[in-house]
Amino acid sequence: MTITLDCPNCGKTIRTSDANAGKRDKCPSCGGVTVIPDERVEEVVEEDSEEEFYNPYAEEPAGSVMPPLAIALAVGAALVGSGLWAGLLAGMDYQLGWLAWGIGGLVGVAALKGGGRGVPMAVTAAMLVALSIFGGKWVGYKLMIDAEYEAQVEEVLDSSTLRVQYGEMQSDSKAWGEFSEPPSDEVLAEYMFQRRFTEATDASGVTPEELEYFRREQAPWLEDFSARSPSMEEWIREIEAEIRAQGEDAPITDFVMEDLDLIDLIFAVLGISTAWGLVMRNNTNSIGGRRRRRTGTESS
Repeated sequence: MTITLDCPNCGKTIRTSDANAGKRDKCPSCGGVTVIPDERVEEVVEEDSEEEFYNPYAEEPAGSVMPPLAIALAVGAALVGSGLWAGLLAGMDYQLGWLAWGIGGLVGVAALKGGGRGVPMAVTAAMLVALSIFGGKWVGYKLMIDAEYEAQVEEVLDSSTLRVQYGEMQSDSKAWGEFSEPPSDEVLAEYMFQRRFTEATDASGVTPEELEYFRREQAPWLEDFSARSPSMEEWIREIEAEIRAQGEDAPITDFVMEDLDLIDLIFAVLGISTAWGLVMRNNTNSIGGRRRRRTGTESS
């Protein structure tokens, strides 16, 4: 005998043997899993009854459940966890390993509250926990580095020697501009000694490495300063912009990776596995509850 039913997922007709009654089967069109009804089970519908009738076949899930509410709540929980981690790191330069565990529980519970269950929802929750933990560390380090470079800018702007340094730059660049051609090593060593570009006690003590560094790094700077002749205000703004650019180019990801240790990884795994376990346990409980209710219906 053949049992005919409509797929609850795509609406296409499914035909299967009555030997599959009460078992799960896949729809040949969409691949969704459904339960083949057993025609021997009587459908009892009591009208005007206040007690809700449970239909084990109509409510049996065809797969995991990822409602938008569950995803939204899980994302929100991950953002809250990430913000807590970043704030703790940036504000106190301190990290708590158990916070990663707590983020896992927060994201898992949020997914449950939204009605999420199944492997895809569990994978999503686990990924959100990982992004929350490492994203929080990244943002925390970014805030710390920005604060450090901002402090450097304030220190430069508040320096009482800033005007003296500007005068020295003017003098050094003017003296460098008097060279009609690149100076020899002996002449350059004397210039570096007289202008305090070296810690050597005399010109003969300037090393070849110092000479090479000066030609590569400092000579172009002096030539540019001499050609532009910026005012003191312009020069200060250039220094400020250069310091801030260094902060923006800081390798934040490298700092995060270097800071990771075994304890961090252990708590991260605990957090990820906690979110996974909460969502999967809800899936198991849901299926188990349906089976128990189905058994009770058949027994009656």
